Amino acid sequence: MKILWFTGVSSKHNNSYGGGGWIRSLASELSKRDDIQLATAYFYDDDISAFEENGYMHIPMYRQERTKVQKFRYNWDKSYRKSYDESNLIMMKNVIEEFTPDIIQVFGTESVFTPLIGKCQIPIVLYLQGMLNPIYNAYYPNLMNDSTIKSLKKDKAEFLFNNGLIRRYKDLKDIADRERRVFKDAKYVIGRTSFDYRISRLYAPQSQYFKLNEMMRKSFYVSPKWEKPFGQSEYHIFSTLSGVTYKGFDVILRTAKILKDNSCHFKWHIAGLNKNHSVVRLFEKFTRICSDDVGVTYLGVLNEGQLIEQLSQSDVMVHPSYIDNSPNSVCEAQLLGLPVIACYVGGVPDFIEHEVSGLLMPTNDPYTLASYLMKDISEPYLYKYSEIARKRAFKRHNSEMIVTDAISIYKNILNQNDI
Repeated sequence: MKILWFTGVSSKHNNSYGGGGWIRSLASELSKRDDIQLATAYFYDDDISAFEENGYMHIPMYRQERTKVQKFRYNWDKSYRKSYDESNLIMMKNVIEEFTPDIIQVFGTESVFTPLIGKCQIPIVLYLQGMLNPIYNAYYPNLMNDSTIKSLKKDKAEFLFNNGLIRRYKDLKDIADRERRVFKDAKYVIGRTSFDYRISRLYAPQSQYFKLNEMMRKSFYVSPKWEKPFGQSEYHIFSTLSGVTYKGFDVILRTAKILKDNSCHFKWHIAGLNKNHSVVRLFEKFTRICSDDVGVTYLGVLNEGQLIEQLSQSDVMVHPSYIDNSPNSVCEAQLLGLPVIACYVGGVPDFIEHEVSGLLMPTNDPYTLASYLMKDISEPYLYKYSEIARKRAFKRHNSEMIVTDAISIYKNILNQNDI
């Protein structure tokens, strides 16, 4: 079976944020099968030939890095943007002609590869990641909007190049509109939560839905089990954030202030951002809370080993996002056994059963979150959820089962197309 993936990541060319490890993990395991010939295609800004690594083909599609002028035109000139996107489609079709796959998988309704859906005779399955219309709905926290951003973030370069948070919000609307159009053409979709199932039934009721759990990075399966670090002088809270507005950074700052006002001794470590990130500065102005004053520190982007070390030294992970489908940061913490508190949004309740395998909280509720944390600081109890969450995570992310399920899905689709 020849399978072609269009994805934003590859084994050799990692992105700066360090994401996509779960895609590489699945690719490596699938490629061990003698009956599978896998290739991953992705855009890359260096003109290099296709190569084989980790048992499968990597096909970089050369797309020269845009100059500042080209970025300016792309962000302001819709006709230029359309021409640029059409050239991407031509490159994708060329890859298909050369590799001749039996089946194609496109990762993410947000990806630049989705225009391929409905324009190819080979069966295509759409792999759901983030759900863009719900993200667009939750993009700005309560009391924040375009006007707020303009008043707090006076960046002339962002205005000139039209590439700041407001521009992202406008782009997100365009991509969310495209997501709905793509769903109309989708014949097969792969998801993993009750949330993405419901969204796919709203926008793609004609499609066939398959459930496939995600494979996590190997290190998280083999690392020692988390143990409650009793006896520390400070309570350690851990969160992973990215530079967007809807991940709940405002909730973290407000919760930290409540804890400080109640004389709690803690450190709140944030991975994924550094202290000088524009989003950090924005939310400090927005909440009028300085990170240094409330015990919030920034670790930047961590590699796997550094992340595992930080998680192992923490008392709890907090995931305060306003919207999410299947946050891998939560799943990886659960594989280690670290207790998790997260918002009851999107697909998150599929991974946490309240007061059984973790705690759920309403969105934008620093008071409930602070009460959970203050109780655990004074009288530890969250560690009691660790074992159940870990057992469920290992079952959910079982590598052998995921590979078996993936192949079963592909065969099902091919059989329907008499291939």
